[in-house]
Amino acid sequence: KLGCLIMAVPNSNISKALETLVHKRQQQLAYLRRTHQPDVDFKDVNNYGQFSFWLNTISVSPKTINKEMKDETRKISGWFCLGTSLSKLLEIEDHTVLVNSFIQLMEEFSYQFTQRIHAGFSYLRSKNLQDKFDINSNQPIKPIIWKRDNKVVFQLLQTPRLPEQLNYCLIVYSMLSILYLLYSKFLHPQCSNEIWRKAIETLDEKVSTLVLKDLTEVVTKLTYQSVEKAIGDVMPSNDNNVNGNM
Repeated sequence: KLGCLIMAVPNSNISKALETLVHKRQQQLAYLRRTHQPDVDFKDVNNYGQFSFWLNTISVSPKTINKEMKDETRKISGWFCLGTSLSKLLEIEDHTVLVNSFIQLMEEFSYQFTQRIHAGFSYLRSKNLQDKFDINSNQPIKPIIWKRDNKVVFQLLQTPRLPEQLNYCLIVYSMLSILYLLYSKFLHPQCSNEIWRKAIETLDEKVSTLVLKDLTEVVTKLTYQSVEKAIGDVMPSNDNNVNGNM
C-alpha cells in the first residue's frame, strides 16, 4: 500500500513544518484514493475491497461516482492529462528541478482546465523560451504561460488524444497515486532550506485548490444525496403523512 512508500530521510535535514505538510497531504491523498478505488483484497471474493465511508458517514462506491461524472468530459480530460504529465516528473532526479517543474505544470493545468480568468496569468511572448526562463534554476521559478506566434505552448502539460469510455475513478486513482509519490520526494535534503520549503507550501496550496477541493466536492455532494435519500426512506414526507391521514 502507498502508506509504506514514504521516503526515509534524516529528520535533522528536513524542517518539521515540511514533514508535517507532506505527511498530512499524503494521508488525504491516500483517503481520496481509497474512496475512488478501494484497496484490493483478494480474500474478499464478493467485493475485492472495502469501500470507504466518506466523512465517516456513508459508503460511496466507485460505480456511483462514475455514474455521476460520466458526462463530465472536461473533468475527465483534465485529470487524465494531469496524471499523464505528473508521471513524467517522477523521472526527474534533481529534486529542486522537480519542484520547479511541478510549479510550472500546475500553472499550465490551471490555464487549460480551470475557470480562472486568463488575464490573471503571467505571459511570456518570445520566440526562444530558454533565453528568459530556466526551469533548472537554483531558485524557485515564477511560472509563466509561454506564447509563441501568439499561440500558447505548454512546456510540461501533456494533452494527448483521449481514448473513449475512460473510467473516471481509475483515472483519479492513478493521478492520486502519482501525487502521493511526488510528495515523498519533497522529503529530501535538497528541499530542506527555507526558500524551497516556502515554494513547496505555495505549490501545495495550488494542488489543494485545483485538485483536491474539486475531488472532495464531488464525493461530498454524493454523500449528501445518499443521506437525504436514506432519511426520506425512514421519514416519509409531510405530503405522504397528510394523504395517509385523509
